[in-house]
Amino acid sequence: MGRLYDIVVEYIPENQIFDVIDFFKDNDIGLLYFNSRSNMNIKIVDTNNILKNKHHNMLGGDEYTLNLKIQDQKYMVQIDEYYDTTSTGDGNNIKNDEYKKVNINDIKIEKNKNRKLINFIKFGAKKNTLGDYDENDHCGIMIIDTVNNTSTIQSVTNYTDCVKCATSQTSEHYKEYKIGDILTQIMIIISMKRNIKEIQLTDNSYLQCGDFKIPLIYLRTITYGMPYYSKYGFIPKNKYNKIVFERNIENYKKDKILTKNEFIKYFMFRNFDNKIKFENKILKYINEILIPRLKSTNSVKQILKSIINDKCKEGCYLLYNIYMRIYEDIGYITYNKKKFILDLTKSNSINAK
Repeated sequence: MGRLYDIVVEYIPENQIFDVIDFFKDNDIGLLYFNSRSNMNIKIVDTNNILKNKHHNMLGGDEYTLNLKIQDQKYMVQIDEYYDTTSTGDGNNIKNDEYKKVNINDIKIEKNKNRKLINFIKFGAKKNTLGDYDENDHCGIMIIDTVNNTSTIQSVTNYTDCVKCATSQTSEHYKEYKIGDILTQIMIIISMKRNIKEIQLTDNSYLQCGDFKIPLIYLRTITYGMPYYSKYGFIPKNKYNKIVFERNIENYKKDKILTKNEFIKYFMFRNFDNKIKFENKILKYINEILIPRLKSTNSVKQILKSIINDKCKEGCYLLYNIYMRIYEDIGYITYNKKKFILDLTKSNSINAK
């Protein structure tokens, strides 16, 4: 994959990455990202777990169902694993960092033995006429760098069909963790089993609240003291953001307080017109639900958590518009990069909360 692809995944939300890639392809913008696979047999390193339905996919590589135990519960995921491919020009000297429109006949697709792609696929997904899965059938992507012994979590989704309980199909087994939580932990376990030293990711996680996507790197800092992936042990990659991370944790420990009047000012961040139907509902939500909930002094994290738990459009609208104002006003610091790492040489367990 080229540098442009790496830039795209750093700044685009996880659930939109495939849409952007398809846009580039449709408009002949070269990402030099190809989904072809080389004809070879992938050795399954994780021999301690049950592999079901293991077979070669039609383009090379292996597809299999992996059973893993997390917090005393067994889960299954469907995996499509293969070596990544690189492209070289035939006579045109096309390199991975040259983004220009080229004749497809001039490109050679070669397997890159330094990079393995592990695609998590929905159960029941079927391949299209090109022999690949549609983007909506992808549950997550992890890339393993066999040279540097690192892995990168490229994307994680929350689709229900991405994970199955190994012992039961009832929803009761999914109460403790959401699908995205389970997938992330499975990716970490796979990396551990393959003796990976470090896992990298870009924190594009978000809370889908009504029609709004609220970045968890900031919202979760207010409500839990650290970004979403930090609950698995991930910390910022660069020195500046490590300082931001540590200072935000210290700020969280102070359990920031706002008065009733201060909260009301945030809720009424603009003049709502009660003649407009939705704005009238917002006013009712503020006056009949939120204000009665307020005391003379209030824990910021608890009030924001209560708005999240209300799971209503009015609450989501307010949360989306005020969370960053509150974040900055009560002393939290923003990150200048969203790269996070998990050092597996210092940790051999997952402590997700």
